[in-house]
Amino acid sequence: MRLLSIFAVLLLALAPGAGHAQAAPGHVSWRVLLSVTAPQDVEEEIVGFLSRQLISIPDIRLAGAGEADFEIAIVATRTRTVTGTENGFALSVAIIKPFSSFSAGLAEALQLSPEQSDLLQGVTAGVRDVRDLWLRTGAGDDLGRVLQQIVIDFDQQHVEEMRRRVRQGSVAAVGSS
Repeated sequence: MRLLSIFAVLLLALAPGAGHAQAAPGHVSWRVLLSVTAPQDVEEEIVGFLSRQLISIPDIRLAGAGEADFEIAIVATRTRTVTGTENGFALSVAIIKPFSSFSAGLAEALQLSPEQSDLLQGVTAGVRDVRDLWLRTGAGDDLGRVLQQIVIDFDQQHVEEMRRRVRQGSVAAVGSS
């Protein structure tokens, strides 16, 4: 029976739209973790640019590991011609939804005992749902434009879906902003 309960919890948790922070009734925000792996100068530029763009969106705020509703994970590299001349960059982008963004609210919604809630946390620690994968490339001077498009796509394809679900009342609030 306990295994069946855990299975049911996992199925409910993976339902689209679960997990977000709510500051006050009617005001919802989403916490985003940026994870960038790149040569140091490029990493600083990417993190700085994306941070500024994301916090300019009213219902998005930056978060640390373990408290994010979404993670934007980027691996960046410089591209070169066959002769070794730098000619641009390539960005691998993953949009990830950590299970931790579901678990606290799910445990509460299912009225799990503290032991069951701890078990859920333990079984699902480190579980992440990769929602999207993109490969973006460009010439050296295109980095800002490509990063801006990543923010636009993330907002329109992932956060906007969550906003719509909140407006429809189909998402239970989890956590706080």
